[in-house]
Parts: sequence; structure tokens; C-alpha cells
Amino acid sequence: MQEKILLFNIDALLKMGRNDMLFVQKMLLLFTQMMPKSLDEMHQAILEKEWLRLASLGHKIKSSVSSMGIAAIADDFKRLEFLCKAAEIEEQEIVLTFNSIKTIIEQAMEQMKHQYPQFFLTDTLT
Repeated sequence: MQEKILLFNIDALLKMGRNDMLFVQKMLLLFTQMMPKSLDEMHQAILEKEWLRLASLGHKIKSSVSSMGIAAIADDFKRLEFLCKAAEIEEQEIVLTFNSIKTIIEQAMEQMKHQYPQFFLTDTLT
């Protein structure tokens, strides 16, 4: 049986939190609670064809995604910003790029919950 490759890496969080697992837990909880709303906002910007807003939203969450060690979509964020600011909008490419970002983030969040189930026994931050 092949082991699934983790899409996230908590090394940066451990460094930021000086190896404090409570800090890591809070950051993972915050990320998994806030990211669905951010992805919904990005989707809404696509539906409304608000390309500059989409680029801004993507730029805003890029650092959160990076701090979770989700490296697989770093280039997708750059591409999304480029596409949204281009003189000629390629809507289909924007949608494909967003879908890639959304899929990887959702998979990473599921992996976080599977890898650290003890962190997610509560729905709220304390």
C-alpha cells in the first residue's frame, strides 16, 4: 500500500511557535476555520467577474497557505494573480487555476484533520 504524500508541513509553524504544539494547534484550527470562507469569497469574485478582487483575495491568503507548508500551489497563486491582471482576461484559465488551488487546500485541510485529530476535537479556538 502506497503512503499518501502530505500536502502540508508544520515545520514553519513549529519554528514560529518555538516548538509549542498548542501554538501549532491554534494555527491549524484557525486555518481550517477561515480558509473555507476565503475560498468562497474567491469563488464569488469569479462569479461576479471581479478579477482584481480575485487577485487581491488570492494574494491575501497566499501567505497563510505558505505558512502551512502547502508548497504545491505556490506557482498557482502567482499564475492566478498574473491572469487576473492581464490585459486580456482568460476566464477559463482563471477558473482552472482557482480550482487547482481550492482542491489542494481542501485536501490539505482534510489531511491536517486526519494527521492531528486531537487538534480538532473542538470547533472553536480557546
